[in-house]
Amino acid sequence: MDGKVKSMDLSRKEPVEEIISKLTAEQRRLLYLIGLYSEVEGEVGKQWLKDLSLKGILVKGVREKVFDWDYAPASIMYRNTRKVINISQEGQNDLNTLRTYGLIARLRLGTSRHFYFNAYGLTAEGVEVFSAIPQEDREPIEKLISCPKCGKLYEVIPEEDSIYLTCEKCDIQINTEVDDIEAVAYMCVPKWLRMKIETVWKPVTRRE
Repeated sequence: MDGKVKSMDLSRKEPVEEIISKLTAEQRRLLYLIGLYSEVEGEVGKQWLKDLSLKGILVKGVREKVFDWDYAPASIMYRNTRKVINISQEGQNDLNTLRTYGLIARLRLGTSRHFYFNAYGLTAEGVEVFSAIPQEDREPIEKLISCPKCGKLYEVIPEEDSIYLTCEKCDIQINTEVDDIEAVAYMCVPKWLRMKIETVWKPVTRRE
């Protein structure tokens, strides 16, 4: 990641150029990604990206080195059940930072079976920043989530086994590999704890 996160003055509306300069490359790319999926008929900020779909894209982005984050397995709610998948906590932290800055909004949704999930979209301020994202941050995101044949955004579909980026028109389906839990080598070293046991002897009074 490119340096420390700079503080933003939320008490006043800062110029877009200042906001851009204070965001890290990962935060700018994350905002641009959400903005692309919020676009309806050329207007940004009119649609929401579901949290589970976003998690799949972010892990794929880490694997493709679009985002300089780590990811690790975690148990989450997945299609009305619990499932262990790879998620990026650093990505979640940057998402929360964008929300704190007032650039991203979160929507809480529920299903008919009373399972709840989040979705994310751009605020009015986020739309302004979206329009000013540098080209160097746009290109990696567009390449990550756009079909190389027709150029349209992939549809993100969580299936039972994994989350897929799909283009029905071009018959393309890409596994984000959130389900690919990597084996991590480790070594276990036994540690012996030394304990000092003090015995206190007390006289036993015999009852007649």
